[in-house]
Parts: sequence; C-alpha cells; structure tokens
Amino acid sequence: MKKLTEGMEFLTEKRSAKTEKLRREYNRARKKSHGRKRVKYHSSVLDLLCKHNSKPKKKGTRLATIRVPSIFSIIDNPKPSIETILELSDHGRACLLKSLRINHAYVKQLDLAAESILDLTTMELDREARNTHRKFDIGGFFPKDPYLERYIRAIGIIKNLEVTHEYLSKEEESTLQIFSMRNKRLANRDSLGVSDYKERAVAEFVDHINTCLNDNGLELTHDARRMLADYTGELIGNAEDHSGTDDWTIVGYLDNEHNMHICEVAIFNLGKTISDTFLELERDSYGFQCIETYIEKHKKLNIFDHNWKEEDLLTLIALQEHISSKNRSAEDTRGQGTVAMIEFFQQIHKECTKDDKSCAKMALLSGSTHLLFDGKYQMKPNIDGRNIIAFNEENHLEKKPDASYVKNLGPTFFPGTIISIRFPMQTSQMQEARSQ
Repeated sequence: MKKLTEGMEFLTEKRSAKTEKLRREYNRARKKSHGRKRVKYHSSVLDLLCKHNSKPKKKGTRLATIRVPSIFSIIDNPKPSIETILELSDHGRACLLKSLRINHAYVKQLDLAAESILDLTTMELDREARNTHRKFDIGGFFPKDPYLERYIRAIGIIKNLEVTHEYLSKEEESTLQIFSMRNKRLANRDSLGVSDYKERAVAEFVDHINTCLNDNGLELTHDARRMLADYTGELIGNAEDHSGTDDWTIVGYLDNEHNMHICEVAIFNLGKTISDTFLELERDSYGFQCIETYIEKHKKLNIFDHNWKEEDLLTLIALQEHISSKNRSAEDTRGQGTVAMIEFFQQIHKECTKDDKSCAKMALLSGSTHLLFDGKYQMKPNIDGRNIIAFNEENHLEKKPDASYVKNLGPTFFPGTIISIRFPMQTSQMQEARSQ
C-alpha cells in the first residue's frame, strides 16, 4: 500500500504530460482555424449537480480536497455520499482552483453507483478545464483496503483519465468483469442511432451478467436472458422518456478474487426526478388520475410529514405495476421494470447460494427520495390482482411505508435517478471449497 504522500501524486504525472499535449494541439488548431471562434464545452451535468450543493464553495482557494466518506454507498449511506458528489462538482468549478484532491484513504466500503457518479463528475470537471486550457490538476489518495484500491484502479478515475502508470496488471485485471456504457445527449454517433445504441447496451449488459455467472459455474437460461433484456430496456427507456435528457449510464463490476464474489450493477441518469414527471402532468390526464387518489388520501389522513413527503409518495407509486407518467389509458402497460429487476437479481442470488435467504440489495434514489430493497417487502398482488409493493406490513399504498426502507433525505437532492444493485454470487459449493 502506498503512503498517503505518495498516493497524493498518483495523477500529477499524467496531468502534466496531458496539459503539454493539449497545449500543442491547441496551437496547431489555432493555426488551422484562421481566427474562427472555438465553442467552449460547458457541462450540463455539472450545472445540474452544482445547483443542489448546499455546502459553501471554498472561494479563493487554489487547492481543494474532497474527503470521501468511510461508507461511500448509495445503498447503505446515501445522504453523505450524494453530498460528497455535489460538493465535488461545485468546488471543482471554482475559478481560482488549480488542484483538486479526492481522498479515498478513509473509505471502508463503497458501491459501484456512488463511485461511478463521482467518476463522471470528475471527468466533466476535467473536460471543462481542458477545453478552456485552465491549469487544473486532479489527484488523490487510494483506500487502505487492497480490495478497494483494486476497485478504484479498475473502474475509477485512474482509468477514465488514462493514468497508465497506475493501471492494474493484466493478471489482476483478468480476475475482474467490468462493463460500462454511457449515452450522452447530442453525442456524435455516425454509425449508430440512439435506439441502436440502446439495444446494443442492453444486449452487451445481458452478456456481461451471463459472463459473471459463467465465472461462477452458472449461466442464464434463454428465458432469463430475455427477461433481463426486457427489464434493462425498460429502465433505460424510463431514463430517456422521463428525465428530459438522453444522458444515462449503465455499469457492472465483479471481482472474482473477493471471497463473496460481489456482483454490482448501477444504472443512473441526470435530469428530471421520478416525482417531477408526475407533477408536470395535466391534472385531467390519465397518468395523474392514477396517482391523485393516493395523494388525497395521504393528505386527508395527515400522513405527510418532514420524513414522508408528496414527492416520496409519487416515487413509490411510480414503482407499481402499470403505473407510469407515460401511460395514456388503462390499456397501456408501462411500469414495473424497476422492482422486476431486483426480484430478478434476488432470484439469481438464491440460485447461487441454494438456500432460502438472499443477501441481494438494491436502492433507488431520485431527488430526495431513497428506497431500499432487500427482500423483506415483496411485490404481491392486491385484491384487484395488481402487483403492489408498499413497504409496509399491510402492503397497502394508503398506509405510510416503513421509514427504514423509504425515507426522505431532506435538503440532499440528486437531480435524476439512480438504481444501485449489489448481490453476492458465491455458491455454497465454493464456500465449502474455500473453507477446506
């Protein structure tokens, strides 16, 4: 493990070389342009994130250090994790800032969603700085845990900023399964249309999950592949249709050297929240009429408070079968993809462990609403035969949900939607083999 003073410089060498290369390219471009004005890159992602940062910007400083919390996880510690990302976006844009340090040294647990969004934020800051030729170095500290250090080297800013001298060896990387695809609005794809890119992302993601299972002596059946493709396609479709942008990311990670073979999936998008899409509906629309009854019932019973707000209810209602802001009549069948996804991965974990318990977890975060899925509350048919998950013992949407599973994060706000999934793939046979 590197000392912190050594780790702090893990990006400086690359940044210096990169800056010189950019300067040469810029000078060549100026000669060719003959005075044409260059359009500067301005990140809409950073605009959204900076808007919701509640911590004061460190004005006038040339060096900012962002300390990543010890539990950096959308599933297990959403509020501090999102606040860290928002702080990073705002501090990184400070006009006098010359160096940014991201300190993972105290991290003891992280998940793919939190780290991937932090990486995306860092890349956007780097791109804005490079485009304006502003001197801006990015460095940081690795976690002390070797497993987590490998995590950062494999999928973090090390790869995204092409810091080749910190790459994992080919032998180390061969024990990992990594998947990453991002669709960015207005991205220039001459060979692929947007729908083609989405279909490719879904197909390659299903292949990634199947490869992870293959590494553990299992594989998806034909029906399971089709179901996973349908669920993933619906989640990406929701991101495109509801958020107001086409900016979505889907990532996957498996470390076969970890003793539990933890498989992780994250799907996230920037833009409108789930509740925003319902609040923008016309009051006489079919979509709003589907949710209005629940809102009025909660108001009448005085259920809403500072921990349970209208936007939380709307987010919960959106998970129910055949509920979608895009539905125009009772014949429309949008909705259910999110919960179906966690049920799918819970079933995979049960197949891996060959017992009745599931350690699979999923979190959904949209705006200030956080929902946790761990199998305690299941989607079940109600008296009308419609599948419902209400996160309470009665499984009734007119009742307040369990505050341990559905909570409001107060002023902490993520401008978009995050789905984070984590499940161990370690089989009983493998556990026995390792114990011998």
